[in-house]
This record gives sequence, C-alpha cells and structure tokens, in this order.
Amino acid sequence: MARPYLDGRLALMAGNNAGAIAQLRLAVAAEDALAYDEPPAWYLPSRDALGVALLRDCDYPAAEQVFRDELKQHPESGRALFGLRAALLAQKRDSEAAAIGKRFERAWRGANVKLEAGAM
Repeated sequence: MARPYLDGRLALMAGNNAGAIAQLRLAVAAEDALAYDEPPAWYLPSRDALGVALLRDCDYPAAEQVFRDELKQHPESGRALFGLRAALLAQKRDSEAAAIGKRFERAWRGANVKLEAGAM
C-alpha cells in the first residue's frame, strides 16, 4: 500500500495528475482492503491525496465524491472537509460550500497547521 501512495504523491508533486490519480486509486483500494485494527495499520488517508489530485485535474465531481467517501470513514475529518469545500466551490455550489466551511472551522479549531489546497 505504501508504494502506490508514495508513487502517487511523487507524481502529484511532479505535476503528473494522471499518474497520481492512477497510483492513488490503487492506494485507496489497498487501504480499503485492510482489516480493521487498532491502532490502524495505515495512518495516511489515501483518499485525501486522491481528492487533491482530482481537484488539480479539474474533476470536481469525482473529487467531491472522494472527499464524501473519506468523511464516511472518518467523520468530521478536517482535511476531508477542506477538500470537499474546495470541490463544491469549484462547482459553484456556494451555499453547500459555506455549510461545509462551517463544519471545517469547527473540526479544525485549535489546530496548529493552516491548510492550503496544495499542501494537503
């Protein structure tokens, strides 16, 4: 699982969106195949990175779905809410984005890191 995740992140940093999306889809599938365990076997949510790659590729509906799927697995994840808001704004769904923005602010309150779309 680490290999496609890292290859996807490297492709994303190199500006190879198609390569990043392909690798990160593999990472998401591998992450989904993991058995439940505590502590989790993998801490880096692959969907967040896939969502960013889809945003960069201007596939906003797909990015929206990826972030919504991440929120099903990790409710009120600040990173997923941040990405979902960006996907909604890109689709001109401002009222939905505003509601998600409020949820993000609550989820991210007290965090010591400022999220930026490119740094997710």
